[in-house]
Amino acid sequence: MASVFKRGGKRNPGPWLIKYFNHVGKWVTTSSKTTDNAAAKRIAGKLEAEAALRRQGVIDPHIEELNREGQREVESHIDDFENRLRSARRSELHVLHTLRMLRRIADQAGWKLLKDITADGVNTFAARLADSSDRGTSARTVGKHIAAVKSFTRWLKSQAKLDRDPLVGLTKPSIESDRRLTRRMMLPEEWHQLKIWLSTEAEESHGMGASDRLTLYWLAIETGLRAGEVRTLRRGNLMLDSSQPFVTVAARSTKNRQSAKQFVSADLARSLGELAAAKMPTASIFNLPVANRMARMMRADLNSTREWWIRLATNDPQEYARRLESDFLRVANHSGGQLDFHALRHTCGAWLAKAGERPQVIQAVMRHSTIVLTMGVYGHLFPDDRSGAIGKVQGMVGQRPQISELKATGTDHVGGAHQMRTKQHAKSPIAKRDEITESRTRCDARQKQASGEPGESSGDLRDDASWSDPAHRKSIVVRAGIEPATHGFSVHCSTN
Repeated sequence: MASVFKRGGKRNPGPWLIKYFNHVGKWVTTSSKTTDNAAAKRIAGKLEAEAALRRQGVIDPHIEELNREGQREVESHIDDFENRLRSARRSELHVLHTLRMLRRIADQAGWKLLKDITADGVNTFAARLADSSDRGTSARTVGKHIAAVKSFTRWLKSQAKLDRDPLVGLTKPSIESDRRLTRRMMLPEEWHQLKIWLSTEAEESHGMGASDRLTLYWLAIETGLRAGEVRTLRRGNLMLDSSQPFVTVAARSTKNRQSAKQFVSADLARSLGELAAAKMPTASIFNLPVANRMARMMRADLNSTREWWIRLATNDPQEYARRLESDFLRVANHSGGQLDFHALRHTCGAWLAKAGERPQVIQAVMRHSTIVLTMGVYGHLFPDDRSGAIGKVQGMVGQRPQISELKATGTDHVGGAHQMRTKQHAKSPIAKRDEITESRTRCDARQKQASGEPGESSGDLRDDASWSDPAHRKSIVVRAGIEPATHGFSVHCSTN
């Protein structure tokens, strides 16, 4: 039975409180939000009746919760989603970008309540975004917006704020069909020239010395670390005194939110050690420029290295002209492939693939989530052994089986008996019949001799003149005691 009361008695000017059993049998205390005792009692009766209906299954509590969440504005749910992202320790940049894209879609699609969220609204926004300029927004950018809003609706479904995900069938556009930036790997010869220029000719650029930039690029090529991951490195992340030196990156600083352990060569370890020796324990190993200047810094180094490399051929007009026309050390080659700082990560995986390293090892070094991603990016760089494989198959198809190969079939132990039976099967039908008939006749003669009857047991029966008559040979009848002959096997006599 529900009760209506006030804390501190009736003199309390506040609203009446209601206490009742809910549908799971627990006491619930809630405010009636009224100072009228009669109205509070009617509300109490209504709450108690609804609890009874829920216990009996007439009212579904889950549907009631969905209706309650559906009455809240989308912006309030986005605020809750922000708290979820921050509690999951997502980076500040990720949180800001995700919320910015999410609010942009909600505003342009006109979402006020959860029931307004539809795939059609997102598709309309994506179409407008793709046509927003002369070339349109890239498919990659459109895909990022779709990924942001899909993560929001998945969270709504997981928190029972929606009974289904309205965007579950929504797909991102193909990046490959509209790729605006195609990175290429740096050639080993290009890296060699860049090292020479940074070691001998380069000066300070973007607040970093030439030797620091050389170590930075070297580290990116050997480990595949991203610019944001390199930015977090401190002295405590460098394990350079072990037999296999390595660099670590905390999980909070990596893209997949898993800690990274990347091995480095002994020469790079020495360069990193010299660089870290002059740093405070909490200071960054590299004094990097702001994020949007990293690519600019490297492209400036590439351009300067190319100009220096071309000047080296000034005394050879033909070579000089060839170098001017070549793509060597170009930031963007004639095929559209470009070099920037992130291209050094691509260089790491590409060099491993061209060196013949196993795909699983490349996946581990690059920290790809699946082997499919690794093969999709670097599969074309692996050595192509298909022609050799076809040759091996052809050799097996045309190969004649050898005696040694018969051992695998279990017939090698049969030896001469097997060969004798093979020869017997190769005989003509008449020869087989003659041999069987002769054996039967000999057995008959031995039986007569054993029983004391006169017979032709001695000598060769084929010396008889009648033996040459085929009709006579066919007339010979199998006697009792002779086992029926089986083609291909020896004939045995029975003396019983």
